[in-house]
Amino acid sequence: MIKYMMQRYFKQSWIIATIVLISSAVIFGYLRLLPKDQLQPKPTASKPVTPPPVLLGFQFSPTKNIVTAVNSQVQFQIRANSGNFSITGYDIDLVFPVKSLTAVNCESLLPEIFGLYQTPTQSGLLLSAVKKPTVVDQIIFDQKPIVRCQAKAATEGQIMISYNYIPGSKKESNLIDVNNNDRLNFQDRLIIYSGKPILINRQQKQAMVDGITYNLKLVEEADLRCADCLTEVRLEVNDGKQRQLTRFRIGGYAGYQDTIVKVFNQQLFLNNISKDYVEIIAVKE
Repeated sequence: MIKYMMQRYFKQSWIIATIVLISSAVIFGYLRLLPKDQLQPKPTASKPVTPPPVLLGFQFSPTKNIVTAVNSQVQFQIRANSGNFSITGYDIDLVFPVKSLTAVNCESLLPEIFGLYQTPTQSGLLLSAVKKPTVVDQIIFDQKPIVRCQAKAATEGQIMISYNYIPGSKKESNLIDVNNNDRLNFQDRLIIYSGKPILINRQQKQAMVDGITYNLKLVEEADLRCADCLTEVRLEVNDGKQRQLTRFRIGGYAGYQDTIVKVFNQQLFLNNISKDYVEIIAVKE
């Protein structure tokens, strides 16, 4: 009985092996007859990637917001980028609250190339520049400063500067190339935080302004031997009804800036640390 079952098992195994061998031969022969391009895996179709448009136009510098004491002078520059287009003239229609930002005066940083004209408007100041006829070279702006402006922050709070730009219109801000095409395609802005300066004597550790007491709790300056250490200032603000402990930190390899805190109805900016004083700018919201 056992011998019979073994003979039957080997017979079935031989039949199965024969079938597998014949099938493999048939498949191999079929694949050899196919064109090679049908054997190669076909790449999946991918959608073309459209690069983002190059931003051409004007940018305020510094790119970060400006913090200053009220009635102080501020200065900013305007940079320009024209890509590969040669520029023959431009208009920058500056928009700002004229009662908050006063005595605005701008000058060209390329006086040998462009004549700059200033015209006060109800909403700010219009700067117009035309390439001088004696300049024959192509003028391409590559993020370099072209205008420097000075002004006075006359009121407390946030003062925003932008420029009037309407796509497709040359009447407002524009950037004109040699073919009389306007290449301006984006808008920028700058915010000036103007507030009351608060000087806290490091020995007395206290100052009071407008009924609010500022208590200096800690000034821990970074060790000069430590390149990535932070300077920390801790301040307690008390308005007679409530008190709040705040902290500023600055420094390190990456130029860490934790210098703005909100306390009650104002923003506090750490403006300066000297050996005698800590200066805070308080800006009402």
